[in-house]
Amino acid sequence: QAAHKRANGRLRVLLTRIQLWTLKPAVRPETVSAFGSTQHLKQVLRASCHIPFLAGPLPYHVPRQDAPDGSMLHAGGDFIDGLYWPSVLFMWRQFDRADTLVRVSGIGNPLA
Repeated sequence: QAAHKRANGRLRVLLTRIQLWTLKPAVRPETVSAFGSTQHLKQVLRASCHIPFLAGPLPYHVPRQDAPDGSMLHAGGDFIDGLYWPSVLFMWRQFDRADTLVRVSGIGNPLA
């Protein structure tokens, strides 16, 4: 079975969306838990560990992903490492018995 099918609904990846090319530049947290393909899963994981200037000067781009029925799975965009989003500011965890946290971050807050 493809990796993205096993990961759907079971894996939540924290990203930091970067919008530099708009009138109001923004940095905000985002999670992805639905993956359209194994390639999309790899791109999201790669974006979640992108450290600016060490891995390239620009944020990592993840293309838009649509489901087979035509609905949008993920809007895509430019992302960097999940950074420092503490759970108090952004509820990205589910906090249930099945919730297992694996934190992998080059520059993230260890107390997030």
